[in-house]
Parts: sequence; structure tokens; C-alpha cells
Amino acid sequence: MRGMFDQERAEQITSRIACEPVSLVAVLRDMRDTGPSNAEFYRWLRDNPAFREDYARAREAQGHVDADAIADVRQRMLDGELTPEQARVAIDSLKWSAGKRQPKVYGDRVQQDIDLTVRVSIADPTRQLRNAATTQPALAGEARTVPALEHSGPVSALTVGAYVAAEPKEDPLP
Repeated sequence: MRGMFDQERAEQITSRIACEPVSLVAVLRDMRDTGPSNAEFYRWLRDNPAFREDYARAREAQGHVDADAIADVRQRMLDGELTPEQARVAIDSLKWSAGKRQPKVYGDRVQQDIDLTVRVSIADPTRQLRNAATTQPALAGEARTVPALEHSGPVSALTVGAYVAAEPKEDPLP
């Protein structure tokens, strides 16, 4: 029945798309008596997530089909069926299609060279703690601990108004 989603017709469409270098328009035209109209097909895509996924996989697979068709076009040119200009146009079209459908396999590779200079400044953790204490005063009656963000020495934190020194632990091994 035309208009309603039909799994069998949907599989015919996705199978042809996945296995042949053919357009959707051509597939629907070939199925005009039994298949969906263009509007019905797009309604199927919109309303049926499983079919949408199948169709997307078929289009991806068609990238490999398009890439394989390049060798056929080349051979047809060598056999005299196509002029070199016709073959070039067909091959360029197939390369573009394969690159869009399978970009990781057939797409253009982009390479970037980056020149980067990094400057590193080592700060005194004690000075950082003093600055943190003076720029973040504690509320009256409230003790506040400011963590040392760039800590590398024995001081681990500063309680506002007094330094808290951490004693280095003794190494148990001589």
C-alpha cells in the first residue's frame, strides 16, 4: 500500500544505494509504480529512526562503491568508450562523492604546521601565599585557608594571618 512505510521497499532502496553508484532519484524513478514518491521517501526518513540509520549506512557504503567505480571509468577510457576529458569529469565526480561519504578513507588530508613558543615562569610559593592572604582577607571571626596552587616547597597552605609550615617527613630508609 502506497504511503505507509514498507520495510521490504525500504530495504530495496537502501540495498541499491549501498551497492550501486546510483542516485536516490534514479532508484525512486525505477520504483515509481511500486515504491514511494519522493515526498513519501523523505517522510519515511523523518518518521522512522531505524530506516534513517539504514539509509545513512547505505550512503556511507556508497562511498566505497564510488571509489571502486573509478577503476571502471579508467578502463572504459582505455578501451575507447570515453574520451579522456569525459573520464576526468566522471572520476572527479566519483572522487568527490567518495570523499564526502567516506571522509576518513577517501577525504582530503589536511596538515597543519604549528610554530609555538612557550614561556614558563617559576613563582615563589611563599610570595604567592602572602599575596593570596592580602588580596582575600578573612571575614571577622572566620579562618580561611588559601591553597597553594603552584606548590613545590614545604609550605602547604596559609591560614590568614599565620603561616602553617609542614615539616618534611623523615625518610625511613637511611
